[in-house]
Amino acid sequence: MTTNRSLRFRVWDKIGREWLFPNPNMADWSGGGKNSICFWCYKDTGLGVHSLSTGTVEITQFTGLTDANGVDIYEGDIVENGNHRGDVRFGNGMFYINPVIELRPGEPRYMGSLYWGEVIGNIFESPDLLK
Repeated sequence: MTTNRSLRFRVWDKIGREWLFPNPNMADWSGGGKNSICFWCYKDTGLGVHSLSTGTVEITQFTGLTDANGVDIYEGDIVENGNHRGDVRFGNGMFYINPVIELRPGEPRYMGSLYWGEVIGNIFESPDLLK
């Protein structure tokens, strides 16, 4: 089976409170044991090797979709599409919006409905958007 979706991830560093973007061309997710993860990634200071405890990171996957503004949509993003506001999750083999605020109850919440919606934050940096 083949797919046109690029397999990309981003990593939220809970201690440094910053996003790290693993380099897909240097995808070595090796670790220094069962409690750590090591990878090449980009951050503001450039390309580097990062080794972090698995308990201090959250790894989120790219959905393959972009919002109305061309912004990549990842798991954990908070999105709004006019019908719902919620966070993007993966379950039962698909990405979906977990609606927290129903702006128009009963409307579909599938990811394809986001082509006219937008990413307004994420659950790590702006969880208050879900209240």
